[in-house]
Amino acid sequence: MPFHYVGVAKEFPTAPKDSFFVANASYVAKATGSDAVGAFLVDTGGTHQKQVAARLRHRLGTGATVTDLTQTRGTVGTSLTSVDLAGLTRIELAFAVLLAAGAGGLVLALGLAERRRTFAIATVLGAGRRQLRGMVLTEAILLTVGGLAGGPRVAR
Repeated sequence: MPFHYVGVAKEFPTAPKDSFFVANASYVAKATGSDAVGAFLVDTGGTHQKQVAARLRHRLGTGATVTDLTQTRGTVGTSLTSVDLAGLTRIELAFAVLLAAGAGGLVLALGLAERRRTFAIATVLGAGRRQLRGMVLTEAILLTVGGLAGGPRVAR
């Protein structure tokens, strides 16, 4: 049956999954040979919705399902459950901290392995363990401070 596309209509969460087209009832009845009506979700802009839905139910009979938007909102609102996500948030935060610490440790370990030659040369030139430790600690502190300062900026 030919249709002309006019626009997009928002589908309500409770609407039947096959209610994608809006068409003139007489045209559909003529084209299909059936004047059966499926379902209606009535929205009158908030005024007299229950009364309009009741009149529509009376005129259409039992062959169609008529629901007013106020009733549907109440049904959907009461069927939603509330969940306390505080525990999940703490788990995610702990995981993020552990992941950040692991990544920082990995960067530091890889940096030490890469600078092995530099440390060997510094040792030959007379640098002691204390000075080498100071080099490593300074680099770790600079990486940590830079990551903490730059991280929130990137996250935005």
